[in-house]
Amino acid sequence: MKKGNSLLNLLIQLIKFIDTKYKLQLIFLLFLMILSSIAELLSLAMVIPFLSILSDPDIILKSEIGKQLINNLAINDLDNIVIPITLIFCFFVTLSGLIRLLSIRFIWKISGNIGASLSSKAYNNLLFENYEKHLNRNSSSVISTISIDSTRIVNEILNPILLMISSGLIALTIILGLVIINWLVALFSSLIVLIFYIVVIYSSRKKIESNSQLSVRLNQDVIKYLQEGIGSIRDVILSGSQNYYSKGFVKTSFALRKKQAESNFLTLYPRLVLEPFGILLIALIGTILTIQNGSLDKALPFLGALILGTQRIIPMVQKVYEGISSSQIAKDSLENFLKLLLIQNPNYKNKKLNPLHFTDKISFNNVSFRYSSRKGLILKDLNFTIKKGERVGIIGETGSGKSTTIDLLMGLITPSKGFIKIDNSNLHDKRNPNLIQKWRQSISHVPQNIFLTDSTIIENIAFGIDKINIDYERALKAARLSQLHKFIVNLPYGYETIIGEKGSFLSGGQKQRLGIARSLYRKTEILIFDEATSSLDSKTEESIMNSIDLLAENHTILLIAHRISTLKNCNRILNLKNGTLKEVNFEDLI
Repeated sequence: MKKGNSLLNLLIQLIKFIDTKYKLQLIFLLFLMILSSIAELLSLAMVIPFLSILSDPDIILKSEIGKQLINNLAINDLDNIVIPITLIFCFFVTLSGLIRLLSIRFIWKISGNIGASLSSKAYNNLLFENYEKHLNRNSSSVISTISIDSTRIVNEILNPILLMISSGLIALTIILGLVIINWLVALFSSLIVLIFYIVVIYSSRKKIESNSQLSVRLNQDVIKYLQEGIGSIRDVILSGSQNYYSKGFVKTSFALRKKQAESNFLTLYPRLVLEPFGILLIALIGTILTIQNGSLDKALPFLGALILGTQRIIPMVQKVYEGISSSQIAKDSLENFLKLLLIQNPNYKNKKLNPLHFTDKISFNNVSFRYSSRKGLILKDLNFTIKKGERVGIIGETGSGKSTTIDLLMGLITPSKGFIKIDNSNLHDKRNPNLIQKWRQSISHVPQNIFLTDSTIIENIAFGIDKINIDYERALKAARLSQLHKFIVNLPYGYETIIGEKGSFLSGGQKQRLGIARSLYRKTEILIFDEATSSLDSKTEESIMNSIDLLAENHTILLIAHRISTLKNCNRILNLKNGTLKEVNFEDLI
């Protein structure tokens, strides 16, 4: 998507992502808006006859409709006409208000639903996006776009624009009514208001665009300081960096609030300027009409209609202006959000696929890889085979490409050159896009740093599964194999114990054992341990490895390790060095 698209082009792109049911609701909303504007016109049209009858009840006899109304109501004394006329007037005013209230209520509801639907689509796009693209993304920017920009789109674009359309229709019908009553005064007043708002829009346009761009960037910086400061609180405390993060957050937060205050003022000030001017204008018109008619009595009905019309027009025109200005203020948020909606995921699937069961081998054929952000190759012409049921160790210095090799094997990234075969099938065959998803379903990966959710132990073992669907027997078996069961049952709430954010109540070794239990719960054919036992003592590691040995007959196991003893039961050990691979013996390592 090109940077600097007009707001109209961005809105047209956004409409494409709105679900059909919400588009139908928008059509119904438009009908409601038209009905609301007609009701406003009727209530305005009732003002002049209402005020005329209040000032001179005899005037009703000059109208055929008035005579018929008197006959139908069986009124003998004209003084008694005031009450039914007042009731009729109140009915139309109340009806107009209720329709307007319903319209606004529906506007907020539909814009909120559309915002939630669009946010869900953007989040799904991110979750299903290629892993390598996630590596190049700034998490603070993405979180800001999903949480803040999506809210701004609802509050500063969708709502104001829908209110703008509704208010614009009402303003036009009121102007039409005033034109019918006195076209010269109506056109003169409307022209003044229109010129005023055009000048305001033109003069504030550049400032609004500047604030829009800066607000998006400052929002991302605020989240960045929060995420980095709280996410690395241990290092922050140890290094005494509290003031650095505090000052950065305060400076950014104040700058953001300042820009938001400027934008809010630019959105609201025209009405505050125009309202006193409108009162002066009405006073001037009233004086002129009184002089022309010789008395205020004759001018009062039209003056009342003008006062009511003006009192309704100025807020309506203000809503039109707010719709234009606030959507311009949030334009950059919309542009950022659309980038997430426009992510193309050809392999996007909502349904769960069955794991791929391989029968023979996994083979790397002349596989090379480089990250798009780097020039040099990380891996060069790797050729190796892993037989089903083998236990393979992978060693190498930091930066040698061990984790990259594992990411390739798991199908998270695509070879820059060469190909990976599962049995006789190319893992990245574009003709069979489901293959790679099925393959991922057959793998359990235990990294060195385990991600844990702020929930119960049982929910962390059965990661990504609704609690109602958890197989407790399988979870308990996985916990026993990972030497975690004894620790869990001694807790006050056992498996229902909440472990805190990132497992804050667990030790490093307990976190790793929980990660191992999670991998065993999945019952996959391939287990990959990426430094997964580095925080365990030798005795616990040996016990866990012995438990996993019981699974080895039906499982293919890959072990990335620095501790040589971890690899003693491996069938083969692969040594990565400078992006190339060589097979070594355990005895040679010792």
